[in-house]
Amino acid sequence: MLNKIFKSYQLVKKDILNVICAQFCLNLINTSFILIFNIYLAKRGLSDAVIADITSYRFLGVLCCAFPLGFYIKGKALRPFFFYAAYGMPVIAFFTLYAAKYQYILMLQTTSFLMGICFSCIQIVALPFIVRNTEPSQQPEAISLLHATFSFSMVICSLLIFVFGNIPNVNEQNILVAFTTMGFLSIYFISRIDQNEYIPEVKANGNTHTDWAVVFKALFPRIVIAIGAGLTIPYMNLFFYSVHGLDYDSFSLLNFFTASFVAVAVVYVPEVRRKYGLHTSIISTQSAAVMALTALALTDVLNIPFAMYVAFFCFVVRQPLMNMAGPMTAHLTMEYVGEKNQEITSALAAATWSGSWFLSGKMFKYLRTYELSYGYIFLITAALYIVGVISYHILILHFEKRTLSLSPAVAT
Repeated sequence: MLNKIFKSYQLVKKDILNVICAQFCLNLINTSFILIFNIYLAKRGLSDAVIADITSYRFLGVLCCAFPLGFYIKGKALRPFFFYAAYGMPVIAFFTLYAAKYQYILMLQTTSFLMGICFSCIQIVALPFIVRNTEPSQQPEAISLLHATFSFSMVICSLLIFVFGNIPNVNEQNILVAFTTMGFLSIYFISRIDQNEYIPEVKANGNTHTDWAVVFKALFPRIVIAIGAGLTIPYMNLFFYSVHGLDYDSFSLLNFFTASFVAVAVVYVPEVRRKYGLHTSIISTQSAAVMALTALALTDVLNIPFAMYVAFFCFVVRQPLMNMAGPMTAHLTMEYVGEKNQEITSALAAATWSGSWFLSGKMFKYLRTYELSYGYIFLITAALYIVGVISYHILILHFEKRTLSLSPAVAT
């Protein structure tokens, strides 16, 4: 079975692999900031509310960039946008670290906003590039690898942060500088992408208008889940630091094991989908992840024996389950909206995700200002996830019904 799975990944084109490797390098910056930047800011004396506010500006950057970018890239070469990300994101990250060192709040907000814009240039554009330049039979593997870059970068970052964190005189800033420098490796992989990429023709007199109803229906579950995720994922390190006393090196070790499970799980996604189908694969994994998140939240709300170890277990279980659904829901969304809506859908997917996280960041800031505990905030996330899972259930049923209704027409 393993041989069969890895053999299917060997068929992914080199240009696609170069894009994926470039995103992996930039994700080293992204994941290292996710893991320890908030803790670094907290140690510099910034409150949870201020940290949440700074974090939200990054998602605002993606939100402002995504919608116009989605319209602009239609019928255009995508390779140049990867260069914008490869050069821009590491440079802006260095300015962010400078601002953090001297606690320049306005500069932190500005650089966070610009980091969001730079990362958009690969985050939004990569999926349309893969769909354009990959055979339909190989798209599940290519999309799974794209999603796996975050997990694999999390594995590398978590392990190295734990190792570096136990070296005398090495602090969070030194570690973030090292990973930011590694981000420049993305330039090498982008330069290896063939300049003669496939660019679909945009017909001036064809049916090119966007089916907004279809796009909204496909994105609604993602929006609901994104609002919940934005209340949880960016602040999980603060939760373990504040509630369970876990410093950045120990949290990174926990993330190493979790991300390793996530990476393995994501690689298996195409096989799981083929064996169990979209409905069972997406709904079952997301439902189990919601139960794990609820149990995690209760370690703060209730007086649970061995609460820290229960939180560890729930965190390690939840992450792979939720991440397994990512490639499948992305592929489902692209198939549901159709070819002419894919670029704008990819942009809006990033926009709604980041916009929801921006909204969630403001909500988190408000809730923490009034000292609502992390546990209750995570329970709000669980409730939103339940709505999202039900929405995906309805979307999949509609997609399968539509596919069956079209099958006889295709056959004739």
